[in-house]
Amino acid sequence: PAELLDFAEVSPARISQSPPTAIIIGGNTTDWGEFDFEEMAGLLEVIRDAPAPILGICAGHQLVGYAHHVKWGPLGPLQHGEIDPDPRFAPGQRKQRGFITVQLDVRCPLFRGMDATADLFQSHYWHLEDVPPGFAARASSPWSAIQAIERLDRPVFGVQFHPERYDAIHPHGAVILRNFITLARDRDTAERAVR
Repeated sequence: PAELLDFAEVSPARISQSPPTAIIIGGNTTDWGEFDFEEMAGLLEVIRDAPAPILGICAGHQLVGYAHHVKWGPLGPLQHGEIDPDPRFAPGQRKQRGFITVQLDVRCPLFRGMDATADLFQSHYWHLEDVPPGFAARASSPWSAIQAIERLDRPVFGVQFHPERYDAIHPHGAVILRNFITLARDRDTAERAVR
């Protein structure tokens, strides 16, 4: 079973009421300037505490970085001659949109069983500008050098791309999701055995 919560509904108290096997923080199409970050203080605390394996996707990836005090921002304005792949979404801004080749660090558990490159769906114009302390960069693309991060002391991951968008021609997202869910399930099983 899954429980769907808005960013502002997440807090350590809410999480402790029914401890999850995993936490997935999804993306959004709302500009960050429209959010009240005081309302998201609970979510940011949960990200830092990591009471269960966490996977941040797109905006969730950016929130993992933000919770650990890393700068984020837009990719920048389109340069002369660059074509906007989706003028309805952040017009005039550089963005990655569609299936784009990403370089993977296959040492990361999310990429277990994969090759060093994968075509993954992108839909963003913001990105992390640095890797949080205690994390490692695990994937990159030409415009977004930090396409994936992994916390080194706990199972916390962020991916700038959208693994939930996959198809028969671009199946890598399904592999990534399966790897994360397997990691979370195995951790939960091991913890229950110790109790």
